[in-house]
Amino acid sequence: MLRISRMSGDELAAVSLEEARNVLALKQALCRLHHFPVCLQHVLQNGTTLDDATKLVEPMDLQLVMLSTATQQDQAENEFRKACKDGCVQVAEFLLEADVHTDIRDIDGSTALMAAAEANINL
Repeated sequence: MLRISRMSGDELAAVSLEEARNVLALKQALCRLHHFPVCLQHVLQNGTTLDDATKLVEPMDLQLVMLSTATQQDQAENEFRKACKDGCVQVAEFLLEADVHTDIRDIDGSTALMAAAEANINL
């Protein structure tokens, strides 16, 4: 079992190793549980940053830090666009609160908010 807490020590979740075999899978699980955008999650173990590909093979205590969109703007914009298209309102709202750029247009010239409006998603 993986125990994930905020840097303050407040526990966020306990996730099984079957559900999160690596850090990226853990971030995806935390997105499902708490709607934290994957691109803004920063996972630490004893103060050391863990790469997304790091395998999680034993029970451990991990810390989660949420980054700003300023450090992950491209990834945040992509995740925002996907959240809008997929109807993941809470993820989209979290990214809006983190000041993701909303006016970036895709190859067809539409923005993520246009996609949300087309899907009748109220943000």
